[in-house]
Amino acid sequence: MHHMKRTCGFVILPFVLTILFLLAAGCTGTPGYGTPTPTPTPITTVITPVPTTSPISTPTVMTASSVRGTILVDQKGMTLYYFANDVPGNGTSACSSAACNASWPPFFTDTLVVQAPLAATDFQTITRSGGLRQITYRGWPLYYYANDRVAGDVNGDAINNVWYTMAPAYTVVIMKNAGVGTYLADGQGKTLYVFTKDRTGVSVCNGSCIQAWPAFPSTAATVPSGLTRSDFTPVPRTDNITQSAYKGMPLYYYSGDSTPGETKGQGIGGVWFVAPLTALPSTTVTTPPTTIPTTVPTTAPYSGGY
Repeated sequence: MHHMKRTCGFVILPFVLTILFLLAAGCTGTPGYGTPTPTPTPITTVITPVPTTSPISTPTVMTASSVRGTILVDQKGMTLYYFANDVPGNGTSACSSAACNASWPPFFTDTLVVQAPLAATDFQTITRSGGLRQITYRGWPLYYYANDRVAGDVNGDAINNVWYTMAPAYTVVIMKNAGVGTYLADGQGKTLYVFTKDRTGVSVCNGSCIQAWPAFPSTAATVPSGLTRSDFTPVPRTDNITQSAYKGMPLYYYSGDSTPGETKGQGIGGVWFVAPLTALPSTTVTTPPTTIPTTVPTTAPYSGGY
């Protein structure tokens, strides 16, 4: 019996030691023993984009350099034109036939975005007969030319002496109507006149005359291709009024014209005529005007410019 007790004691002791060793290992957290090390919880990272400036819209009307100087073009670089038969600001287009529209499609965009130095306030939309809408620039309806194929083409310029590329700021333009033919006007379409009593480079219109026929002041001419800038020269005067001449003939407004396109001064006194592009009119007219004003019209003289 005594021998058996010692044997049992020998057997029990290693078993107890083993249990104690395992418990000690679990408490120390040694990797590979006891409770496994918890897996870290993934951290979700939220990336906030850096605020950026809103993208700039692509201009639908801009300026571009061309063989005709600086002109207006659309967003694809296609040239825009004006029509000398139009009257700026009257809300209509003189290009109304199907044939004209086919050759000279109206320019229109639902979203007008202009590029500096152009001003959005200079652009408006008109609705033509038949419901066509068209963008105008400073009152002038704008057109494409059907035979312009790629950006930079100016194939429509000077066609029939009535179609011209549109520039950002013409000071003198060519206009035409059935009553007086082709003539000069300022950039807003106000008619310019010549006085056949003047001499080359000399104005004899003074005093009450210059009140009724205000001098056209622009000397730094910006003109379409049908005109030559160097043909516009300053006129020396003794009354400190600035005046410009075309091919030596001093230019005037008529204070009786109140809106663009009016030519009420044509033929007055047999000596006043719309400013022609080529030969000056004769000082004699076959049919004198029925009324020759002897006083200044009540309409305020037009100051010119935009």
